[in-house]
Amino acid sequence: MSDAEIATYLMLRYMRALRPGKHALYGVFVTSGYRETFFRQHRSTWRSVEMLYRLRLIDKMPATGRAFRTGNVADPKIKEKTARKPVVRYKINDDGLRVNALPTAWQVLTEPTPQDLIRREHGPLAERAGPTLSDLFTMLGAVDRPAGTRARDGT
Repeated sequence: MSDAEIATYLMLRYMRALRPGKHALYGVFVTSGYRETFFRQHRSTWRSVEMLYRLRLIDKMPATGRAFRTGNVADPKIKEKTARKPVVRYKINDDGLRVNALPTAWQVLTEPTPQDLIRREHGPLAERAGPTLSDLFTMLGAVDRPAGTRARDGT
């Protein structure tokens, strides 16, 4: 892991320790002001949260009013400078630390499975929805495999 990823992971673990009940139910978030003032973590460092999510170390919870994949605010009224933006919440995935990191990272980055792609595009709730929903996303083309990659079964 990079320095930025380690710092981001430790920050989220700290937030979980502060609010264990909220973390268990909804996940935790860090506002940009708190993140920059208390943790000295600017936006470029904070973006490492995406790699932590892809490597299954954290779960990103869907936020109403934001596109899951990009985090962009969709509603023009919410985009106004004075409007309160919906927060994105994260949950630490302790199971992610129980597996060997190198094979997991290599597989996620070089040969993402359909489940990896569903997780990346639609989030952990869609990933847990089961094979029927996975099949639906596949039929709709939502999990088209990037060029040069193949599924674990060799297809």
